[in-house]
Amino acid sequence: TADDSEIARNVGVDSAGNVVVSGSENGFAPGTRWVIRKYDANGNLLWMRNYHSPGTASDNAYAMAVDLDGNILVGGDAQRYDLSQWCNWVLLKYDGEGNLLWSRTFNGASNSLDGISGVTTDAAGNSIAVGIVNQGNWRIAKYDSMGNDVWANVVAVPWFGYNPVWGVAADGTVAEG
Repeated sequence: TADDSEIARNVGVDSAGNVVVSGSENGFAPGTRWVIRKYDANGNLLWMRNYHSPGTASDNAYAMAVDLDGNILVGGDAQRYDLSQWCNWVLLKYDGEGNLLWSRTFNGASNSLDGISGVTTDAAGNSIAVGIVNQGNWRIAKYDSMGNDVWANVVAVPWFGYNPVWGVAADGTVAEG
């Protein structure tokens, strides 16, 4: 927007040509919240959803994918100072109508910076998310179509500052930054 109160970070298209955009919006007291919007092929808004954690601080959506069934996965972080934690890893799955199907969160052992920076889906409907945990190590997690944990791995990364992982392919290949 003109006052920089919204940041669109991700765009996807479903099989019907509908466009989904996700990002964050400022001005939601306090902090930021996630925003997910779905438009038809002609650019008309079909629905909008927001996510703001109970922690009432800044939450940011950094990753999004649309699966073969038109479901939308959005990942990012949520600040949870109310739990004496910094940022938690959050993954939400919506159906094509904008109904929340499931949500998953993860807080690393150090209660520090955890968040999703990339998400994808495979042909079987599984979701694969990547991001950081414990303020720099990488976490790669696979969930089935119902949001159940399939597996998760943490990769220890030598600490030379912030070591983000930015993307993931359906085969689990990650892109580092």
